[in-house]
Amino acid sequence: MAFKSLFVGVGRHADPNTPDLPGPPRDARAMQSLFKDSLDGGEFDLLVDEQATTKAISSSLDQLFSTATDEDTLLFHFSGHGSENHDLIPHDIDDSRVSETTIPMGQIVELLRTSEAKNIICFLDCCFSGGVGAKVLTGLPRTRDSGFSFDQMAGEGRIIVAASEPTGEALECPSRNFGLLTLAIMQTLREAAAPLPVGLFCDELQKRVRAEAGRFGFRQEAVVLNQIAGGLLVPNLVPGRNYAKHFPDVAAVRFDVNYEGMTDAGIADSIVDVWRRDIPTLNELQLQSLNEKRLFEAGSLVVQAPTSSGKTFIGELASVFHACQGGRSLFLVPYKALATEKAERFARMYGDVGLRVIKCTGDSRDQVPAFFKGKYDIALMTYEMALSLLAGDTSSIRTIACIIIDEAHFVSDANRGISVELLMTLVRQSQKKVSAPQLLCLSAVSGESSRLHNWLGAELLRSTTRPVELTEGVLARDGSYLHLTPDGKEQTKQLVKRSEIRQLRDRPGLRDMLVPLVKQHIADGQSVLIFRPSRSAVKHVALYLAESLAEGDYSDILNGQNQGDPSNDSTDLKRCLERGTAFHSSNLAASERLAIERAFADPTHPLKVLAATTTMAAGVNTPADSVVIMETMFPGPLKTPFSVAEYKNMSGRAGRLGYVSAGRSIVLAEHSVQQKALFDQYVNGDLPTLSSSLSQDEMETWVLRLLLQIQTVPRDEMVDLLGDTFGGYLRSSKSSGSVDELRDDVDEAVSELLDVGMLDHERRKLFLTPLGRVCARSLLSYTSSQRIVKSLNKVGKQCELTELLAIVQCVEICDDSYTPYQQRGSFENRWLGEARSAFGPNIYDAMSIGATGDFALQKRCKRACLLLDWIAGTQIREIESKYTGNNFSSMAAGDIRRIADNTRLVFGPVTEIAALVLGQTYEAKELDSFMRRLEFGVPEGGVELTNLPEAFDRGDLLTWIIDGVHSISDLLGGTYRRLVKHKNKAKEAAFAQIKSESDQRRK
Repeated sequence: MAFKSLFVGVGRHADPNTPDLPGPPRDARAMQSLFKDSLDGGEFDLLVDEQATTKAISSSLDQLFSTATDEDTLLFHFSGHGSENHDLIPHDIDDSRVSETTIPMGQIVELLRTSEAKNIICFLDCCFSGGVGAKVLTGLPRTRDSGFSFDQMAGEGRIIVAASEPTGEALECPSRNFGLLTLAIMQTLREAAAPLPVGLFCDELQKRVRAEAGRFGFRQEAVVLNQIAGGLLVPNLVPGRNYAKHFPDVAAVRFDVNYEGMTDAGIADSIVDVWRRDIPTLNELQLQSLNEKRLFEAGSLVVQAPTSSGKTFIGELASVFHACQGGRSLFLVPYKALATEKAERFARMYGDVGLRVIKCTGDSRDQVPAFFKGKYDIALMTYEMALSLLAGDTSSIRTIACIIIDEAHFVSDANRGISVELLMTLVRQSQKKVSAPQLLCLSAVSGESSRLHNWLGAELLRSTTRPVELTEGVLARDGSYLHLTPDGKEQTKQLVKRSEIRQLRDRPGLRDMLVPLVKQHIADGQSVLIFRPSRSAVKHVALYLAESLAEGDYSDILNGQNQGDPSNDSTDLKRCLERGTAFHSSNLAASERLAIERAFADPTHPLKVLAATTTMAAGVNTPADSVVIMETMFPGPLKTPFSVAEYKNMSGRAGRLGYVSAGRSIVLAEHSVQQKALFDQYVNGDLPTLSSSLSQDEMETWVLRLLLQIQTVPRDEMVDLLGDTFGGYLRSSKSSGSVDELRDDVDEAVSELLDVGMLDHERRKLFLTPLGRVCARSLLSYTSSQRIVKSLNKVGKQCELTELLAIVQCVEICDDSYTPYQQRGSFENRWLGEARSAFGPNIYDAMSIGATGDFALQKRCKRACLLLDWIAGTQIREIESKYTGNNFSSMAAGDIRRIADNTRLVFGPVTEIAALVLGQTYEAKELDSFMRRLEFGVPEGGVELTNLPEAFDRGDLLTWIIDGVHSISDLLGGTYRRLVKHKNKAKEAAFAQIKSESDQRRK
């Protein structure tokens, strides 16, 4: 008697529209390994993912069933998608050829009927009907009657175990990445001391599936069809060498600095080689996360450590580990530029070893469809994008194994903290229900009493040690440098000779110290990163350093970058590069910033002097030997000082791990008294404790967004939802009744939301109305949502998209963001008249809703008029000139792009609100076209060109449009040298790829 088996697991599909599943390959490998370990002899064939084509599965099934004798026992296990038509879905499913690219159940039943095998067991871990997030593929054409009847089966012993009823779902266990049926089979047979009678086995199986699904809040009933003559025993399973190879016990693994233990934990040798090339050895913090905090055992972890301590790599280790186990990870960061940088790095490192990396930041080139289809291993996102994709959608978060929140100290940020805190709250709620996903928070060091890990129920890994030595100090005008020694003592040394510090202008200034300091770094072959708090100041310092240094011409860095639509700052950047310096700010195009970052991070490149705004301190990869902080206050009427945390982030850019062996941070002071004060305030300053951004002033916003996550709640329990947030936890930790102190604020907020139609109630249970769901799901605060509703009601008619563009300027994200404005004189008055003329009196009147202060309406009108020029394809220099009143309030390229980005960020939800308030809908194609115009700044006739790769910038698109090229076919039909005027290697490669793909389609 022989045992023959076939295990099939299909998680990845060639068709981009077919959702992928994390569990099936693991199901198949685990079952094959267990049976192979437990039975002596036999055949154990395995097909997973790309191997599991229609042809391969059909051929293997035929071989399994047709060649069996009356002495054989056969087992067939399938895990993957099932269809409504009762088909099994292979890797190469093609919905235009369903009959040729699926495995119908009728085919399997026929094989069971005609096979001479003594016993046949079929485990089908797939579902055969609808269900979001389950193993089902809907919408396939029905080409045949693929139903089956039990009466068709013949033979001595036949059993089919299906994961769900014909109208049910087959679910996956989120915390284990196994199908519920497969997990129940393995648990039942591993716990058995001896082979189980088939009846007992099936009863236990059904109980386990039902119970496990119920634990997650779902219903799943396994179905057993059997025809047994005599006793049939199902073998008990004992894991051995084969199972351990694919599913190692990570709790028993110890790791060392040379990555030993990684392959034992199930990480491929090819990935370990990638790590060793990028970061040769692990540091103490990383080893602690692995060995002491057991990072790979899926428990949540908060890592608090200084900049350049290597904590981000801990998140990378976790995400790659989960990918090797078939799981998916989200890697969340605060800024789009940071997400782009990390996505490019991850794709470059892991693409060749089979990991799929996607990016979702709110741009048109985002891979959101790939996210919802599960076609990724690691997804890079901003906080806000992740919240918009996950909130109110429990099926999506159930499919994620790990969420890494980088720069998690943003939870305390007054503006963006709500998004971070709600993400953490969402993960906590999911963990309570399905024990997943793992949460990893990577934060700068905070005050000792931070309780974030307690609230999250996570381990804390805290370190104040940097693997790269950093000397912090303050430089006075006499050249003395007051600093801390490695053993923590204050010491003063002469960093710059007194004789080299000379007054360079009419009055003494920081420039007098900076110039000789930078010259000294250049002479020593060291790089220096200079932080200033404003874009104009950053450019200014780079320009005067260029005049003083005249190091060399590095302008080839910008070869082919943004030449078709340069801003004023683009020209100034080229001037700086021609004499050996550079600056980095939002006034530069993304391609220009990226080119500067790459050159400065390259230790072999001669560019050694870079001035940057403070936002670069949030993780953009720009290591330097020294960091110079010229001012310690943000500009503006309030003169807000840097926090200690902001100072630490900036100073931490010096001496980056893996780039520079040691670093030095230098704060500039005008005199010795200020030197001592700055030293005490920042170098010896106490780090703030992480706090919550929960605000009683925005209680309506918190209520809306919390209700989106839990659907419905009794009104008198609403305050308990706030108690489950970080803010509520901190309040409760102070005194037992402190959360109840919010009850009046919560009741008032609920009453307000009921009055305006964003909440409704039934039997005292609160739930969101359609309007409330739209507002809660968006990034709009309650105040902003109400402004939009009131504005639309005031208009009282359906709005064109350009009219909505004007109304959007009422929301807080637009109002609160800096709009260059000349308060004196009559220059800004013109925008009131231009807006009235461009949008009409009704829209103009609606734009005044919520406008506070003397100039708020003028700024809104200015932004709206500017955006009309932007989407018309007006050159950026022309817009800069038109909207600049004087040199103190100049409209720069960064302002223009930010105004367009802020508008685009909330434009989609505003159209949904318009649909509810005015009964108006917009065609998806029309809306997508308008959003692309806002993103790229092109006229309607050039929208198709925005589908081109990122190598082509706005300048390229506008150049082509002027030349009469409005589509990709127009581009391909032209002469390359004429069309791609500002070419570089990246653009040449992108153009060649477009042409190649076009040629292949024609074939």
